[in-house]
Amino acid sequence: MASATAGTVAVDWVDLAATAMGGRLGTRVTFNEVLGAEQRAIAEGILTLVARRVDAWADLATHHRPSQLTRLNDDARDPAPVGPTLAALFAWAADAHTLTGGLVDITLLAQRVAAEAGGESAPPLPATRSWAIDLTTRRRNEQHVIVGGALSRPSGTAFDLDGVGKGWIADRAADLLVRALDAARERSALPPWSSCFVDGDGDIAVRNRGVGSTTVSVALPSSAREAIGDLSIGGAERGVATSGTGVHSWGGRHHLIDPRTGRSSQSGIAQATVVAESARVAEAWAKAIVIDGGAAIRRAEAAGVERIIAVNDQGAILSAPAVGYSGAGFLPSAEASA
Repeated sequence: MASATAGTVAVDWVDLAATAMGGRLGTRVTFNEVLGAEQRAIAEGILTLVARRVDAWADLATHHRPSQLTRLNDDARDPAPVGPTLAALFAWAADAHTLTGGLVDITLLAQRVAAEAGGESAPPLPATRSWAIDLTTRRRNEQHVIVGGALSRPSGTAFDLDGVGKGWIADRAADLLVRALDAARERSALPPWSSCFVDGDGDIAVRNRGVGSTTVSVALPSSAREAIGDLSIGGAERGVATSGTGVHSWGGRHHLIDPRTGRSSQSGIAQATVVAESARVAEAWAKAIVIDGGAAIRRAEAAGVERIIAVNDQGAILSAPAVGYSGAGFLPSAEASA
């Protein structure tokens, strides 16, 4: 598991803790000046706005209660119309499937339900992606904006967006947070900010300004309170995500399904934390590493992820390629605080 705090020595900060996406939601913004009461209220209002948008986006994409996704899963039309938010999320899901060589697959809902119920496993899936999203865009303010899409898939296909949605929503929320903070700064309602993050139940979108940084604590799979060490995350835009077999598990089975077998993965990796250019990319690779083990670690490194911290089923730390491990914690690389 991973959690974030302000990394640089901040003069002041505002944070908000809430629940979203079936878990916890944390947001924080740090400032280089002490906030007045009115400024603090403005910053708190921005964080509240972001939290509400996260709830709205997550409500569209859940399969745990009636939603736009469940209605889509029940829709027999082919292609089926999709709203703008889900269309954008499906587009990312297609990219994540390609990025990870098919390990991140959103058509595994039946297999996940079978793992939870303890019944017969659903069959594995073909290696090629069986569905497609055709996006509809319009030009707005010199940009092409997704306004919907048409989803084609084999009859009976049901989608589970849990494995791609949290990181994607965290990135989307962080971008909204930055726009709102910058707008408040432009009208002199807030002072300059140095760092901010959106922590969507462990999938963390980080945004920094200048020398600002964010500290992410990585914990052992068995205990959220027992930290392996801290990572200092610098750079304008970064993402950190953790995936593991211990959060949703049922008698040796768990929710991370290997699409090649249709069963809970047995790679020997219990947890993986990845730092990448975005929370959604980090989430995709963290999931792929737990499903496929060392082979996925090598592919993730080749793809350019910045850091990988993998823990095997016995609790041993297997990989921290971009940081040194002292036994007491991670030692940030020079670029981590740049």
